[in-house]
Amino acid sequence: MKRIAMVSLVAVGLTSNCYGFDPLALEKLKALGECSECDFAGAGLKGMNFSKMDIDRSNFTGADLEQAILSKCDLDEAIFEGTNLSGADCKDAYIHHAKFGSANMVKANMSKATMSKGDFTKADLTDGNFTGARLERTRFTAATLTNTDFSFANLSYADFGGTSLKGAKFKGAVLVGANLAGAILSEADFSSADLTSAVYRRAEVYDGTRLATMDVAVTCKELQEGGAKIDAHTKCAQR
Repeated sequence: MKRIAMVSLVAVGLTSNCYGFDPLALEKLKALGECSECDFAGAGLKGMNFSKMDIDRSNFTGADLEQAILSKCDLDEAIFEGTNLSGADCKDAYIHHAKFGSANMVKANMSKATMSKGDFTKADLTDGNFTGARLERTRFTAATLTNTDFSFANLSYADFGGTSLKGAKFKGAVLVGANLAGAILSEADFSSADLTSAVYRRAEVYDGTRLATMDVAVTCKELQEGGAKIDAHTKCAQR
């Protein structure tokens, strides 16, 4: 995907540092609108406009991308571990199989982005906007999800195991087969959400020859007892 785009360099620090950031990579991105497998680790890129650029498989570890514009970017398999993405705009971006471990994504706009098979372990997604995003088989282990909005997102088989979902919004979201085992459900909003086969706990069952572990789907009663909000359109087990 080759796109030519203008990049604002105003007030951006381009000095090299111990993380390995190569300023030439930014020059290439400015000139061509693309820079695959480039190293932006530790770079000061606050407020920069990367809209519609191809930056797949690039490394942004520890970089400052506060309020950066990454809308409609190709960021396939990019690394954002420990990155500051607070207030960043990633609407409609393609960020498949990317790593966001321990990233600061407070108030980030990830709406309608494709982020399936991503990893948000220990990331701070407070007040983040993930409405309509594709997040199939994505990991959210130990992430902070306070007031995070996942309305109408596809979270099929996503992993929320042991994570606090307090205050998170899942209105109209698809959570088919999602892992909610050990998750804190208090004040989470699952109105009109599809939690078909979503796992809430695991049980040992004797199959005649040995004990086997079986996933147990979450029930509407368990959601309510956990303090979550559901409505007549929420799809959950009635057992």
